[in-house]
Amino acid sequence: MGCENERSYKSKCSKITRWTRVQFPASPPSLQCIDIVITFVYNEVMTTIQIRTHEKTKKNVQKILSELGLDMSTAINVFLVQIEKQGGIPFSVLTENGMTLKAERDLVALAEETRKSKKSYSSAKELHDDIIGE
Repeated sequence: MGCENERSYKSKCSKITRWTRVQFPASPPSLQCIDIVITFVYNEVMTTIQIRTHEKTKKNVQKILSELGLDMSTAINVFLVQIEKQGGIPFSVLTENGMTLKAERDLVALAEETRKSKKSYSSAKELHDDIIGE
């Protein structure tokens, strides 16, 4: 067995074996070289997803992913696996105001409620006292 990649493909099942040769120091002569074998078996059927995005976004993302050593398909698969593992989007989705959508909706609802109450104050101290509850 050499230290090389072996790949065999079967319908609906692929097996990828990676060989890594590890050199040990000259301690015991019987441990000059050990082959470590890592085997991944994928028994899942792959499917295709089509998405639409802006051409500029696609090109910019492809450039970034290329610098990271990834292609678009791999990056999207990583994203989908993380959604599955975390039970949701694996990062905070913020509005243009830097708030979560729920926080922004709560703020808009509070502002609307305030407008409807038509409460006004003659000074900042009066407003402060009302907020504090004095």
